[in-house]
Amino acid sequence: MVYFFGHGAQADGENYLIPVEAYIRSKAELQEFAYNARIILGEMEDAGNRVNILILDACRNNLFKGFKGGVYGLAIMSSRA
Repeated sequence: MVYFFGHGAQADGENYLIPVEAYIRSKAELQEFAYNARIILGEMEDAGNRVNILILDACRNNLFKGFKGGVYGLAIMSSRA
């Protein structure tokens, strides 16, 4: 189980979890310095557990000044069933 509480952002249909002290100003910086939630979910699935739970308790609005290229809200995610 992974529980994330903090800021998140979406770009190109991917959800990113933003580290505490990150200063994201562009989509390229988001993709480089934030954590892609799909990759985290994939790692959990590859572990071979019977059940994986990923809880994203993330702000959905863009609080980063100067950031362009993101979309408000997070993208829908689903696991490989």
